Amino acid sequence: MLNMQVFTSGKGRISRQTWWLAMIILYVIMAIPYGIVLWGSGNSRSASGAALPVMCISEIVIFVIVASIITVSVKRFHDLDKSGWYYLLALIPFVGGLIIFVYCGFIKGTTGPNKYGDDPTMPQELNDQFRTGESISTPVPQSNNKIWIIVAVVVGVVFCLPVLVISVLTLLGPNISHIFNNINSTL
Repeated sequence: MLNMQVFTSGKGRISRQTWWLAMIILYVIMAIPYGIVLWGSGNSRSASGAALPVMCISEIVIFVIVASIITVSVKRFHDLDKSGWYYLLALIPFVGGLIIFVYCGFIKGTTGPNKYGDDPTMPQELNDQFRTGESISTPVPQSNNKIWIIVAVVVGVVFCLPVLVISVLTLLGPNISHIFNNINSTL
């Protein structure tokens, strides 16, 4: 189900379950160097020269993990019969990451083989039957993607709204009392 090729090669397809598992593993691994750097910077007795190698190593680890996150998401887009270039949606501020999260985490991939490879949720004989056009004796399960899209949007809003509010308040920080004073004086 999960091998090193999932993290290193952008070819092929992976299922939602594999994507979720890979993301959890990658984010846990990425949290370790951050924790080490934070722990090292919080320790006042540590020499400042000792923090530099830890930071360099952690940056290398984080770069490798981010590259793996992109690779895993590209494979997930392949499962949806979309180009890996769809990952460039991440460049759209605020909503790009949410769009990728919804596509990769909640939308079922195409049934049967597509131009990127075999369906990872089907046995090989069913993929072969799809490819040759034979009649399929085993029913192929179908799912309703609409409910997952609604759930993903609700979860995204619940998690993103506080971050957006905090970001706006941080940007307005020093001026917020001035803004409220102006509003009160006009009323």
